[in-house]
Order: sequence, then structure tokens, then C-alpha cells
Amino acid sequence: VGHEAERLEHGRHRGHVLRGRVSDQAHAQLELSTWVTLVGGAVADTRDRRAIVLVTQAISLACALVLSGLTFAGLVSLPVLFALVVAAATSTSFESPARQAM
Repeated sequence: VGHEAERLEHGRHRGHVLRGRVSDQAHAQLELSTWVTLVGGAVADTRDRRAIVLVTQAISLACALVLSGLTFAGLVSLPVLFALVVAAATSTSFESPARQAM
């Protein structure tokens, strides 16, 4: 993600501005992942774990396909990239507890 963000912002922002944006994104992803994993663990304890893993894998696949399609079309932007990262991180936060409990 950092490399893609750097490629997107190359020429528009330089130095600490870009590093700050990528750093903020990484911090937000870690914080979101920590809190959502707690919820994901509670869901994994009460729902069908296999179904959770299948749904979260489908979400991760969809995020990857959307990102690759937008990248090949030249339409990807930082807000879209960050939204896809949040969706993928949320998906992983539900998948990890379900997978570990299987």
C-alpha cells in the first residue's frame, strides 16, 4: 500500500507530507484492526466459523479485484486505496479469530 500511495502522490507532495499520510494510514489500519478483531472474536464464538472464513475471503478477493481493475484502468486514488485497505483489514480482523478457532 505504501508503494502504491507513493506512486499516486509522486510529483504532487514530497517528503514528510507523503510519509505522514502513509504513516497515518498504517496507524489507522493497526488501530482499526485491533478493535475490530475483538468484535470478530465475539462473532467467531457465536457464529459458524467456516461461513465467516468463506465470506471474509470473498471480501478480500473483491478488494483485490477492485484494486487491480482500478489500477489497470488508471483510476485509483488515495481515498479509494485507503477505503480498500480498511475493507480488507476489517475482513481480516473477522477472519483471523474464526480461522484460529477452527
